[in-house]
Amino acid sequence: MAYMIPETVPRTATAGERLLFHTLREHLPDDYIVYYEPQIAGRRPDYVVIGPDLGMLVLEVKDYTESTLYELYPDEWRIYNTKGELHTVSNPLHQARTYAFNIVDKLKKDKSLIKVGGSHYGRLKFRFGFGVVFTRMRETHIVKHQLHRVIDPQFLLTRDDIDTENESFDGTALLERMLGMFNFPFHASQLLSAEDVKAIRYHLFPEVRISAEFKLPSHYDDQLLLSLHNLQAMDLHQEALARQLGDKNRLIRGVAGSGKTLILSARARLLSKEHPDWKILVLCYGIPLSRVLKGMIQKMLEEPEDLFDFADRCTGENGNSAAKKHNIETATFHEWLWNALRIRDDGIDTLLPKIDRGETILPKYDAILIDEGQDFEPSWLELLSKVLNPETQSLLPQHVADRRLCLGLLPHAFGSEGSRQGRQQHRRRRDHPAPEHQAQRRGADHQAVRQLQRRSRLGRCRDPEAA
Repeated sequence: MAYMIPETVPRTATAGERLLFHTLREHLPDDYIVYYEPQIAGRRPDYVVIGPDLGMLVLEVKDYTESTLYELYPDEWRIYNTKGELHTVSNPLHQARTYAFNIVDKLKKDKSLIKVGGSHYGRLKFRFGFGVVFTRMRETHIVKHQLHRVIDPQFLLTRDDIDTENESFDGTALLERMLGMFNFPFHASQLLSAEDVKAIRYHLFPEVRISAEFKLPSHYDDQLLLSLHNLQAMDLHQEALARQLGDKNRLIRGVAGSGKTLILSARARLLSKEHPDWKILVLCYGIPLSRVLKGMIQKMLEEPEDLFDFADRCTGENGNSAAKKHNIETATFHEWLWNALRIRDDGIDTLLPKIDRGETILPKYDAILIDEGQDFEPSWLELLSKVLNPETQSLLPQHVADRRLCLGLLPHAFGSEGSRQGRQQHRRRRDHPAPEHQAQRRGADHQAVRQLQRRSRLGRCRDPEAA
């Protein structure tokens, strides 16, 4: 069973994309990673498949039927849209090829991913390929409309290849077809290692990055290459959680050190990137963690998607750049409560009825993400639910989970006696901090940041849906 990112297919996916998603998940090897509609360098290929013996394969999915096709040429096709109108599109194979070469150009900048000796220097050390999947057309339709004239059958999958309910379906045959979507045969030297896969993910998906040792780029045969070592990235499960989209509240449970804070920060970055017009609120309970979150999110936002841009900046005259403005507000709950509403938590019970009667004007946020959720009182969560933009759900796609409420919860019960005592102690320390405690707090902030930056392999988290 392949590892799918995200773990479930969004509701917006077409029927054909859903079919292919489930088929790839169930019938590809366990060490294969399948990305559905990843955003890479401003583009969204339908599927990107990475496997040790496969290399990297980009698939363009089309739900075309016989009645869709009108005129087919090697470069352009004339097809009918859903309204019955003729329009011109690129050959789907050319689309897949363009996506693949854009990714290759990005990866070839990393010295660890290319060949640096011999006649093939500068080329990727693993295979890359591309193909087209017609989810509603069978082999008979391909022959009838002579699609082989415009797409080589080597780069083509049909309904017969992916429909598990078809009596002739064979998972092994599907894998063989995918392994054949390359211009060069596989060689043992092209096998991807775990470090190679991590490097690929590190470059293509900035949100999975934690840290790396960076050396100034050096020229090699007139080519400027990056040199990155000791890459640290989120594991696949954490990445899947950060990318997972849905239309319900999300609950992320896990023990201390399992990466919940990292997932939340990556999720905030993703939302900011995909929805720059949103107001995003990130809250937690403790002051040290809020400073860690703020620093982590700021670092993620400042890091360029293409590390080659970062290299150019480092080799510039000053290497400095001004902090970019962003749409993410990070604070403790009590800081936000005072700054936004000018009240303390003992005034929430009085405020809630006024909100219900429409007597109070509230700030609005399109996404709210919470860390340390086990320390949040039910009344706090009720208040936060009322500052979420009610129009977000209708104006934006249903597959955006955080427009309602995203909670990062540890496995502790709300209102337990131990956690309530802890909150009371924290309030006393917050309102009347001793000088030595202030120094300890600053030290804890820096220590937490260093620990999060050094963490290379984090545990797995469970992600149950809220009721």
